[in-house]
Formats: sequence, structure tokens, C-alpha cells
Amino acid sequence: LQRFPKHKISYKKKKLHNDSFRAVNNSNCIRIENGAISIPKVGKIPIILHRKLASKIKTVTIQYHHGKWGCSITQEVECKTAKQVLKTITGFDINSKQTVVGSDGFVVDNPKFLKQSKTKLNQLQRQLARRTKGSNRWQKTKQRINKLHGKISRQRLDFAHKISRQITNENDILVFEDLNVKGMQKFNGSMVADNVMGLITQLSKYKTELEGKLYHEIGRFEKSTGICAECGQHHVLTLNDRYFTCTACETNQNRDLSAAKSIAKTGELDLIAAGIVARVTPTSQQKSAIKTK
Repeated sequence: LQRFPKHKISYKKKKLHNDSFRAVNNSNCIRIENGAISIPKVGKIPIILHRKLASKIKTVTIQYHHGKWGCSITQEVECKTAKQVLKTITGFDINSKQTVVGSDGFVVDNPKFLKQSKTKLNQLQRQLARRTKGSNRWQKTKQRINKLHGKISRQRLDFAHKISRQITNENDILVFEDLNVKGMQKFNGSMVADNVMGLITQLSKYKTELEGKLYHEIGRFEKSTGICAECGQHHVLTLNDRYFTCTACETNQNRDLSAAKSIAKTGELDLIAAGIVARVTPTSQQKSAIKTK
């Protein structure tokens, strides 16, 4: 009688059923001709191209995901030459209420795609619980749930691509926080996933490199929340405090906007200290009231 081994194994069981494979383009064996892609040992398969190819194909990964087959093509793309003069620096604060808040006033609200489809998802999950496990109707309901999760995932990815592209086009230096996304998911995983916190930073990073701009992350333990944007006074705030009044200069300000401005200042000081950037024109100094000879 053969059974699965009870001792500790070096591989994961889920990898046994991974519906994907990768092919390397050796001697031009992978080609796209007449609306079809030619894959070795498979043949020609009709394909829908979302964009034109930039260069020669390196590898192709075929994967079955959310009820559809997808094809991911890897190519080499040259980055633009690094800009010598960087005009704008903007800090970005990512939180649960607004997805991104910029130090220049740029605000994007969280669309909450999971919450939009929550009613339909709960209905299908209740329907799945009433089905006989393993039956045809159970399989069909499970496929519908899988497709709905795929729709939510694509909505998040599309939203993250659009926001990261807009941020990259409008700014020269991007400063983000080094967020511990895995640690945050342990407390509220659905909120963190629905807010695409880590995805926006990842997409913004590679897009700035392609455009020849600069991407920087401040330290994970650098304080940014509760710092006055005018005088730099530190305050202790709870999650419910969205606005606060500075105890030193008595300025009423938005919690997220002041955090974004603090991130921009910290990132600028880090880059100057590391010798990566330097100010072309020094900041203006205030003239003293007393004239000296």
C-alpha cells in the first residue's frame, strides 16, 4: 500500500498541480506570425496581443489563471538615459482611506473593488456550500467564484498601473515609504490587498527606471505620521485622527498630507547625504533686520 510520506518533504504539495510552463527562445523557435504564436512541442496557438513587441523574445510563460490561458512574454528593453536635472521631488503616503496622497496635493481615493463585488461573492459562496462537494454543479459554482476573483484581481492591477504611470509622468523624484506589507496583512489582509499598497510601489519603481528618473524609499522605521509640515513638531495620533492642530505653531492640517510632505523632506535629505543628488541653486536665506558693515 503506497501512501504519501509523513516525514518532512523538501517540496510543496501545491506545486504538483501548477498549470504553467515556460519555454526559452532558442534558435528562434518562438515566433508570432499571422495572429498566432508558435511554441515548441505545442504548435501554433491563436493569440491576442495587447501591445506591439519591443524587441526579440527571450522567454514565454504559459499559465492557466482564473479560467483563462495567459501568455507572458519576456523581452529586453533599453532604459532611457538618466536625467541630469531633476526638477520636482514628491513624497507619497499610502494609507487605507486614500490609496495615495502626494506632497503636492495629489490624492487618489481607494476604489475598494473587493467591497464592490462582496455581495455577489457572498451569494456564490453560500451557493457553493449548498452543493454536493465534487458534483458538476459544485464545479460550475467554484469556477464562477474563481472568475469573480480574477475580475477583482485584474481591476486592481489596472488601477495600480494607471496610478503608477500618472505618478511617474508628473514627477522626477519619487519618494515612498518602505512598508512592511506582509506584516500588515496579518492584521487586516483584505484591506491591504484591496488597497494595492505594495503593488503601486513596485510598478512605480520599474517605471521610473525606464524613464530615467529617480525612485527612493525612506527607512521603514522613519517617523512620518503626525509631523507638522510647517515647524516639524512631532505628535502622537490615533487612526481616527485624520486632522490635527500643531501644538507649537497651531496650524490645522491634514494628517496624510503632512505625512507626505515629511516623507519628501526625509527622502531629499537622504539623497543629498548619499551624494546622489545636489541642489543646483541654494535655498534663499532670510536677510537680517540689522545691517552690518
